[in-house]
Amino acid sequence: MTKYAKSFLFTCILSQSIATAFATPAQLDTAQKIVQLTQLENEFNTNVSNLQSMYISQATKLVTDYTNHQTLTAADNQAIEKIIQLFNKNTATIAKSVDVKQVGSEIYRQNYTEEELQAYKKFLESPEGLSIIKKMPTFSSNFNQAITQKTQMVSTQQNMTEKTNQEIGQILSVLPKGK
Repeated sequence: MTKYAKSFLFTCILSQSIATAFATPAQLDTAQKIVQLTQLENEFNTNVSNLQSMYISQATKLVTDYTNHQTLTAADNQAIEKIIQLFNKNTATIAKSVDVKQVGSEIYRQNYTEEELQAYKKFLESPEGLSIIKKMPTFSSNFNQAITQKTQMVSTQQNMTEKTNQEIGQILSVLPKGK
């Protein structure tokens, strides 16, 4: 029995090594098709859009912590808007700098063989795959809401970057300081 198990194990390892050695590198066009089918770029853009509620909460907290106002004044609301604009500007700069299709395609190519991507593509084009893709926005929305809540908790516990803090300080400096 032990002899059979060793033989079987050796055969499995050898066949896996041969399969790996002869696996076809993933092709760019297949990886790009996977990126398209998975709607990776739309997913990224949705994630960026979902940051807005977090920005509102963060900006409001920054202003209320700074002013100690229980009720926001017109100047407080203006400061909140300016901080949100700052956050949005930073996010837009980052988003424009990221080529999601290219990054996604490269990651697929680095991690999968052509055969694996072809199998995944076949699944994504199947009725089950199409159903999963249709449900993905709802899943992502729920997931993003949960992540946003967690992110808000973490961001309240940690400091912002020095540059952002300086710019926020400049925005807030025009407001009357709370007691």
